[in-house]
Amino acid sequence: MKFTSIRSVIIGCGAAAGILASTSSAHALTWTLQNVTFYDKQGVNTTDTTATGSFDFDGSSYSNVNINVVSNATGTGAGGEGGLFFPPGVIFTEVLTAQSNSSRLVLSKNLGLDPNTALVNTGQLRLTFSSSLTSAGGIIAILDQRDVNNQLNSYYGYFDNTQDHFQSLVTGSVTAVPFEVPGGATIPSMGALFALGIMRSVRKNTASKTRITCPISEVVS
Repeated sequence: MKFTSIRSVIIGCGAAAGILASTSSAHALTWTLQNVTFYDKQGVNTTDTTATGSFDFDGSSYSNVNINVVSNATGTGAGGEGGLFFPPGVIFTEVLTAQSNSSRLVLSKNLGLDPNTALVNTGQLRLTFSSSLTSAGGIIAILDQRDVNNQLNSYYGYFDNTQDHFQSLVTGSVTAVPFEVPGGATIPSMGALFALGIMRSVRKNTASKTRITCPISEVVS
């Protein structure tokens, strides 16, 4: 293979590596909540509480979290026995890192003083995903019901240093669009184009080696 061909392959490899590096898991995907609703009261199928918003996840940590929980559950009483004293709109931005991972996001919010109990309420939102969040994106369901330890998989609510006041998820999912390389091509298609370019270069080089050059015949008079 000629030097120019080798140089082209090296440059091509470097460009492809740069593209793949720029679209690696180190870059966060933005995940958006879809149709997320919660029960307002345990055992009562009221789904007026909704959660909307988005967050970024890079494969190891969350960032740019902004999720708004709008609830009508402002009644009094324990979380499992009546309504919740929960503000009608709470924006969660603080991630509880120790409790969060690729398949679970747990958020916290200081809700201030509860006028019914004179206790400081700390809001919490937990979303447990049916599979880990990856750079492939897609649609991933949020789990409802309870886990093997009889704990709620996903919930919203608060605790006030005496007990938890949580309500479970009814339904919902998160969705994200995977990265594209410059020019709009996906990583697999870019890889295919690069491989095709190498094959064409090799074929061209082989053809040049087998090309027959007709010598100039000297005519002796």
